[in-house]
Amino acid sequence: VFIKLYEKLDDFRGESTLSTWIYRITVSTALDFEKHKNRQRRGGLLKRIFVTTEKEEPFHFDHPGILLDKKEEATVLFGAIKKLPGNQKIAFLLNKTEGLSNKEVADVMEISLQAAESLQIRARDNLRKILKEYYERHFK
Repeated sequence: VFIKLYEKLDDFRGESTLSTWIYRITVSTALDFEKHKNRQRRGGLLKRIFVTTEKEEPFHFDHPGILLDKKEEATVLFGAIKKLPGNQKIAFLLNKTEGLSNKEVADVMEISLQAAESLQIRARDNLRKILKEYYERHFK
């Protein structure tokens, strides 16, 4: 991301804030990486045999701010977030983990304010469904 920012610095026209422009490049780079990873995952037979896939290993979220006893809940939560559709995931994470306002989320994603709010509402509703299924399966 830093290399892309450096390379594209001359393209910054000041039509938005610098932080919005940086977030947009960061989000685009992350989406490109995910697309690349998904293309690789659909690779040939030898790759599937010898390379561990994402389904075979649990999702880990190691953040120093999470206490050890909350690590499992964080893993479940971020695993659920990972299941959200792309735009819902981006809008939710920008708002909840990065602390961006709905207007800033809309600017970063280059969508309307109403669309950003709608994505976050749908993300929250989908997370409730995913987590409800998880808790019903594991804590009956």
